[in-house]
Amino acid sequence: MKITKMICRMVVAVSVLCTFSVPRASAQMLSNKWFLLKFAGKGYLVNPTTGNLSKTSFSTPVYWQFLYLSNVATSAVYSNKLWTERDAGWTNAFSFSKSTTSTNNGTFYSDCYIALFGMNGDIATCYHTPFINIKTDKSGVFKSATYQGTGEIFSGNVIEGGVTNHIYGSFSLTGSTVATNKLPFTVP
Repeated sequence: MKITKMICRMVVAVSVLCTFSVPRASAQMLSNKWFLLKFAGKGYLVNPTTGNLSKTSFSTPVYWQFLYLSNVATSAVYSNKLWTERDAGWTNAFSFSKSTTSTNNGTFYSDCYIALFGMNGDIATCYHTPFINIKTDKSGVFKSATYQGTGEIFSGNVIEGGVTNHIYGSFSLTGSTVATNKLPFTVP
């Protein structure tokens, strides 16, 4: 009986200690949050017919929505919806689900694949590892968040003068949360 009580006390003590020592997953705080981001890319266009290179740089706004799906310990799984402006207006042309790595108020997406669709059929496909810094009030309630990431444009097409050029280069993707009523489109 003494051994059973001692084991029970040890289990309770370890449980309490683990509760306080394991970082809380803050990623679920991003549920249904929107970010206004600036995608700024630079690199090279390659004409597939002639093989000629030309330098390029461009920037475009991106709206990113996080929809919480599930979590375990220090990670959360989100459905991510990227909205970009295309010829027909703002559309959610690319979505994906991915697990985050989270600490108290920081969230990382390791090796995140995204595709950005633009005007005239342009597309850039990329990889990056963003960091999302979450700000909370004294009670731990979400206030705002910033997003910053850099990465590689590893393929894509940019149409110029009727020629579909391939694009390669690097980019940054930065911004912060935005209120739903500030979006330039109506969320379905």
